This record gives sequence, C-alpha cells and structure tokens, in this order.
Amino acid sequence: MKFLTCFTRRISLLACMLVVAACANLEAVRDFSASSASLTAYKDVTERYLASDDVVLAELPASPDFAPIKTAVQAHKQAVAQEQESLFRLHNVATGYMAALATLAGEGAFDISQEFDQVTGAIVAVPGLGLNTQHVQAYASIAQRVTSWALAAKQAHEVKSLVKEHGPAMDTLLQAMGTVADAYQVELKNEQGRIASFQQAREIAWNADLSAEAALAGDDRAITIDRREAVIAWSRRGQALRVKEQASAIVAAQEARSGIDIVRQGHAEMLRNVDHLSDKQLIALLRKATVDLMEVRANLRKL
Repeated sequence: MKFLTCFTRRISLLACMLVVAACANLEAVRDFSASSASLTAYKDVTERYLASDDVVLAELPASPDFAPIKTAVQAHKQAVAQEQESLFRLHNVATGYMAALATLAGEGAFDISQEFDQVTGAIVAVPGLGLNTQHVQAYASIAQRVTSWALAAKQAHEVKSLVKEHGPAMDTLLQAMGTVADAYQVELKNEQGRIASFQQAREIAWNADLSAEAALAGDDRAITIDRREAVIAWSRRGQALRVKEQASAIVAAQEARSGIDIVRQGHAEMLRNVDHLSDKQLIALLRKATVDLMEVRANLRKL
C-alpha cells in the first residue's frame, strides 16, 4: 500500500508538472491574442476616416468659387459610404479570430467537471481487497490531473489547428488592414491641408481692400477693421482646435498601423512556430509584443 501511495504521489506530481507546462506553453499565446483582439485604434480611426468628408463639407466656404470642391467631396462621401461595411467587416473578422485564439488558449477553454465526475465514480472502495477510501481519492486525484493533461494537449492541438488552417489568410488580412491604415493617414492629411486652405481663403477675403463703392453698395465684406479682426481672431481659435483634432486623428492612424504591424509580426511568428509553442524565443517575442501593444494603447490615451 505504501508503494501504491508513493507511486500515486509521484505520478500525480508528474502529471501536475506536465499540466502546468502545457498551460505555460499557451500562456504567451493567450495573452498576445487577447491583447491583439482589439487591434489598437483601428475601429476608431475607421470611424474618423468615414467622417472626414463631413468635416470638410462643414468647413467649406459658402463662396460659389468652392462649388466644384463641394461636388467632388459629396461624390467621394457617397463612394466611402459603400466602403463602410467592408472596412468594419475587415476589423470584425480579424478581432474575432484573435479573440477565438485567446479563448482557445485560455485556462478555461475546456471544462472538465463532467469528465472528472465520471472518472471519480469509476472505482469504489473494496475493503475486502484492501482498496480503501484513500486509494479512491488518490485515483481521483491522478485521474483529474491526467484528464487535465490530456485536455491541455487537446487544447494545444486546437490552437495549432486554428493557426494552421486560418493563419495564412489572417496574415493577408492583417496586411490589408495595414494598407488601409496607411490610406487613412493620407486621407486625413489631405483633409488637414484642405481645411487649412479654406481658412487661408477666408482670411484673404476678409482682408480684402474693398472700395468705397462696394461699401456703399452694401457688400457684406465691407466691415470695419475692428469687426474684421474680431472675426479673424474667432476663426483662428476654431481653426486651432481643428488642427489639434486633425493632428490627433493622424497620430491615431499611425498608431493603428503600428499596432497592426506588431500583431502581424507576432502572428507570423506563431504561424512559423505553430508546432513549437513552447519555444522560449517564441514565448519571449509574444510577451514583448503584448507589452508593445499596451504601450501603443497608452500612447493613444495621451492624445
């Protein structure tokens, strides 16, 4: 009996060590995938891009000289409206994949309570044969750990299967998202330049040296110097706020691209090393990527 007790303890300890190792192998995968599931700032920047034409239209001077620009921006707005669903679906599929991977690699991915109950009842004490309650408990303990170990192995297998099956497509999708984030930056910079030019056009009009004849004719631009300066000062304050908001939007797009690059690099390493999830270098890289993603989020909160 002492031998059985010693043996069961050793097996139990070994099983525990194996379970811990199996979970540790996936811990970095879980943390990285969970951190990646939000794909930092991408959705917010997408919404800002979709609102860009409205921002430009709101800032367009009423002068007929800007009518062609207004027509072009309205046409672009209609085209962007048709892109909207695809842009959000791109984000939703990518985040869904990473969230699924995080869940699959999580400690609670498999509930063994039912299996454990069945295993526990698999043997009973048989006093006549010297099989007592302690032996039943020892068996249950071993069974629990071995079952957990088996499930942990299955868990790792499922993670591998998901990455192997969908990994290449996910890499292509992340590449597309990076390209889109770059395009957002271009569009937001164009918006910034357009609104700056509108402000310049306004100030030129307000500073125009109008003739007495125009003033007598009731031209709306025939205002006093004090009034003109007050209007310009008010307009510049509003422009300063817009410049700040636009600059923040551009930085957010840059951070979105940075976050996507980090996710893509980490995911690519997972794909390359999918059969070696316990590789120390891979675990170290994923943990660093997780920290980098947190830093990206911290930078965004400062905007």
